[in-house]
Amino acid sequence: MTDRVLIALVVVGILACALAAFSLSAERRGIPRLLVALCLGLLIGPEILAVVDPTVLGYGSAAATAEISRVVLVVTLCGVALRLPGRAWRSRRRWIVLSIALGMPLMFVIATGAVALLGLPLLVAAAVGAAITPTDPVVITPIVTGPEAERRIPTSVRWDLSAESGLNDGLGYLLLMLPVLLLTRPADLAWQEWGSTVLLIDVLVPIVGGLAIGAVGGLLYTHTAEHAEAEPTSRVPFALSLVIVTFAVLRLADLDAVLGAFVAAVAFAVIVPEPIRASLSEHVEGISQFLIVPVFALIGTLIPVSWLLGQSPWLVPVLLLALLGRRLAAVWMLRPLLGRVQSLPETAFISWFAPVGVSALLYASLAAQETGTDDIRRIVLVAIALSVLVHGLSTLPASLLLDRARARAARRG
Repeated sequence: MTDRVLIALVVVGILACALAAFSLSAERRGIPRLLVALCLGLLIGPEILAVVDPTVLGYGSAAATAEISRVVLVVTLCGVALRLPGRAWRSRRRWIVLSIALGMPLMFVIATGAVALLGLPLLVAAAVGAAITPTDPVVITPIVTGPEAERRIPTSVRWDLSAESGLNDGLGYLLLMLPVLLLTRPADLAWQEWGSTVLLIDVLVPIVGGLAIGAVGGLLYTHTAEHAEAEPTSRVPFALSLVIVTFAVLRLADLDAVLGAFVAAVAFAVIVPEPIRASLSEHVEGISQFLIVPVFALIGTLIPVSWLLGQSPWLVPVLLLALLGRRLAAVWMLRPLLGRVQSLPETAFISWFAPVGVSALLYASLAAQETGTDDIRRIVLVAIALSVLVHGLSTLPASLLLDRARARAARRG
């Protein structure tokens, strides 16, 4: 290895250890560890201190960021799936269906309209809008997990955000590929490929395959556990191996492997006994929490500060409008359909938190690869930084407000 690579490994390793040690006390003060990691990544990146250069280390290209994003998403989504007991999918089905089937298209249209205010061609704006539409499972994880979140945020709200962030990958990929295909193919061929290849093969096949692999794995593990007491440490390799095998097989077939891996993890989590699921969740969440800190440090090194300074001064306000407006408008439009699934304070909380992160980077990287337009990725990287800043700093005050609203409602009866 070169000295620069070793220095980068040392810096990122120290960062991960330090943030793991001090994250709990920092987050009690409202300082999110992902924001700290992002800022330190920006500091050591090529724009400021130049300790870490993505180009030299080989992860600066759209292809590299896409693969890194996929791997991180697979591990994180395994944790999300194991976080949710079977009853969560049943009791929260109204929100889950509405947020995916209606909420995401609404968010996509609103985000695209906002981004188009920058003067971008409509299809490019749609590609950016599609990339920032899904709620990111990586960024949402520290918001809905941990002692403080469990104490202040109702279980139903944490389930709602977790389930949505896991499932929205499938529709997110569909939304992204439509403008990408229209940018790179004649309109008639683009629509045909989108309806036949993207929908019927790239998305539906991973769902079916993931369900099958996860169900078989869950039944096999349950049968084995009934006949021989398995140590908790042996459960984690089994679950992760199942998800990784699903991911690898679907990647080899050039399908939506992230979605398939999540579906496999959900099927596995629903089938295995509840104590096993809960035990697995704790272990996999720990692995996920370790991964996301250095990943956001790497994202920080990619933020195109020099490019940003040369853009319109309206870029940041418009991206904030897209990030916040897409969610606020969509959720409150859906509010009449939710019935008693959520209280007004819970809806207000959920309408604020739809952060973007690793999944947005994946989609932007795919769009940049397909279209040859790296400005899509640059814009999305700026959006990720803004989301981590705004949603990260607002987590503590928003959760406190929600907790107080619950307490007032409880006192009233």
